[in-house]
Amino acid sequence: MRALVIGATGAVGSEVIKGLLNIEGWKFVRVLARQKASIAHPKLQWHVGDLFSDEFISTHLEDITHIFMCIGTTRKKTPDRETYRTIDYGIPVRTAQLAANTDVYHMLVVSAIGSNPKSWIFYSKLKGEMERDVASTALPRVDFFRPSTIIGQRPERRPAEEWAIKIDRWLGGLIPNTYRAVRAEQIARAMIDRAKLTEEGRYYVENAEILKY
Repeated sequence: MRALVIGATGAVGSEVIKGLLNIEGWKFVRVLARQKASIAHPKLQWHVGDLFSDEFISTHLEDITHIFMCIGTTRKKTPDRETYRTIDYGIPVRTAQLAANTDVYHMLVVSAIGSNPKSWIFYSKLKGEMERDVASTALPRVDFFRPSTIIGQRPERRPAEEWAIKIDRWLGGLIPNTYRAVRAEQIARAMIDRAKLTEEGRYYVENAEILKY
C-alpha cells in the first residue's frame, strides 16, 4: 500500500504519518504540504507546494493507493468564509476528483460531527457539502470520519479544545460518546485501521466509533 497525506502538519495528520511509517505494509508515505518537513524517515516523501494547484496534486498521485485527507483550518486562522471554504471544501473535493482518474482506491477524510449539507450552521453545512461532493466521485471507497472536538498537539492554542479537555476531565463518563472530545491519535488509528478494508462504498465513522481506538 502507498499513502498520500494532505494536512500533514495538523494534529491528526502528524499522527497519521507517525502511524503509517511504523507499519511495514506501507511501502512509502508521500506528503503534500505548504511547510517543510520536521521529520525524516526512509519511507517518507515530503513535497512542498501549492495545495490549490491541480498540477501539484495530480503530479503526486502517481502510484498512490490510499489518500489520507486531514486538511482543515479554523475561523480564527481563516476568518474569511470564502477562503475557509477553499481550504476545507475545495482541497478535499478537488483532490478526490483528480484521484478518481488514477489508481487510487481508497480515500479517508477527516470531516466533523454534525456534517449536513442542509444545515444552517456554516461549518456543518460546509463539511456536509464536502462529504457529498467527495462521495459523488468515482473513487471505489471513501471513509468519512466525524469527530467531535479534537484534542492534540498544535502550534496554536484553541479555546474550544481547552474547554473540551476541562469538561471531559470534570464530567468524564457523563458525556455521551457522541459528543465527547477525541484525541488526534485515536482518529489517526481509526483511519489507519480502516485503510485495510477493501469493500467498495461510502462509509461514515461517527465519534462514538472513533473513541474505541
